[in-house]
Amino acid sequence: MSTQRLGILLLALVSTCGSAVAYEVDTENGMELYQKYCSQCHGVEGNADGPAAQFVLPRPRPFAGNTTFKFRSTPSGSLPQSTDIYRVIWEGIPGTSMPAFSNVLSEEDCWDLTAVIWEWGGDDFQDPEQVIDATKLDLMPDAEFAGEVWDILNELSSEPIPPSAESLKRGEEVYIEAQCAKCHGVQGFGDGESWIDTKDEWGEFILPANLANPESFRNGRTPADIFRTITTGLNGTPMPAYRDTYSVEDRWHLVNYIIEMGPENPGEKSDAIVAYPAPDGVLPAENTDEAWADYPQARFPTFANVIEAPRLYWQAVEYVMAQASYNDLELVLRFQWDDRGQSEGTDDVGDYKDRDGRIHHLTNHPDQFVIQWPLNKDPDGKRPYLMMGDNKRPAMLWWWRSDQEGVAEVEAKGFGNFSPQDDEPELVTDLQHADGRYSLMIRRTLATAGQVKDVEFAVDEFTPVAFSAWDGSRGEVGQRRALTSWYWLYLQPQMETGPASLKSLGVAGVVLLGLLGVWVAVRRGRNGNGAA
Repeated sequence: MSTQRLGILLLALVSTCGSAVAYEVDTENGMELYQKYCSQCHGVEGNADGPAAQFVLPRPRPFAGNTTFKFRSTPSGSLPQSTDIYRVIWEGIPGTSMPAFSNVLSEEDCWDLTAVIWEWGGDDFQDPEQVIDATKLDLMPDAEFAGEVWDILNELSSEPIPPSAESLKRGEEVYIEAQCAKCHGVQGFGDGESWIDTKDEWGEFILPANLANPESFRNGRTPADIFRTITTGLNGTPMPAYRDTYSVEDRWHLVNYIIEMGPENPGEKSDAIVAYPAPDGVLPAENTDEAWADYPQARFPTFANVIEAPRLYWQAVEYVMAQASYNDLELVLRFQWDDRGQSEGTDDVGDYKDRDGRIHHLTNHPDQFVIQWPLNKDPDGKRPYLMMGDNKRPAMLWWWRSDQEGVAEVEAKGFGNFSPQDDEPELVTDLQHADGRYSLMIRRTLATAGQVKDVEFAVDEFTPVAFSAWDGSRGEVGQRRALTSWYWLYLQPQMETGPASLKSLGVAGVVLLGLLGVWVAVRRGRNGNGAA
């Protein structure tokens, strides 16, 4: 491969340092790096047929002869800039199996990889009338096209509009006018009417982005990233470019509205559900109780079960949200998770072999959700095996299924080794599914009235808790499920401040997390149980 053919890459805009760096690419090095780091998914010859391809979602992008690239700073339908390809290699693609190679490779190595992908793109990438690069625009024969590219680059570097009530109002108007809800849903949970049959250019089912989970925005979650996605669209998908439809200002208003749909601090990991005393002892009565707005929400990321067969390689439910309150007698918790389909399936077994990497769509399984507790308190703080306990340390499961009434209590000594727990105290539940999100409220007494085999809750104590979730319409049943690590439920002692001030208790939160960290460190040091 001749470096003379790749003159467009000889002057690289290295995004990490923001300055132009003259660098002559080494395609031999690039090919060696590709075979070492990329061929497992993208294939030895760039045909997206590597041995790992069937186990990742979205599927790997083919490079051989491919001219369709989603993540670009160029007009809709156009080839990417070399800097666009470099950026994906350097930063990775959030919410996918494509890692950020900035943690492994040098800037020069990433440019060498960019050169390999550019060469594999075929004749179009060598055609000066189609190639776009900010370092070579003055050489492009089509002055009008070059001018359009410059206009886009100027827009992408425009100053964001600060969020305000007026900006959010206009952003909502644009969201409605542009029919964003048709794919992304009214509340942005990805449950719009079109989600059920959305496919990409390669015929694969794809899901519209859940705007409440910006951590998995494929093209990045910063305001500039979201603006670029809205401006240029995503080639090969139904996501259009809105540059010709809405002004720069309107696109920035839409960015603010999309960011408002997500959590206050995306990427911030919760360690515990903090239950605060209910004012005057009055607990929230149902899912829609306005009092829930006054209680802080913990947010826990999930991961697919790749521990025990039959494994799941990508999970549909990405996060579990939780809130809690208590009075002298009872504890009430509200759990929320996003699920577009609200499956009412009846098949609770399925026929899935281990290493099943198919993309399953509209399967006939029930939606399910489990809250997992240690059945017995361990004096050394040891927790049951995460996969629903074992014979030595059983787990108590609060198990909801869409094909059954209420929430069942189940004693578990490993998956499949279940014993129903029908004794008191009773779990009082309220379930709601709206706009692509489940809300499950559970009320139970703190103590068990002398019952031996059940979880109890006490003020100023940490109780381990973990979650499992199944989206029945996505081939999730049995062991094929989303999991979380062990986290904690903590009942905050009575404080002088009321729940309306809970969100502003920054100092108390820092102190609590500090104490939690010390507690965990001591426990790990005592019993060596550092693994989740």
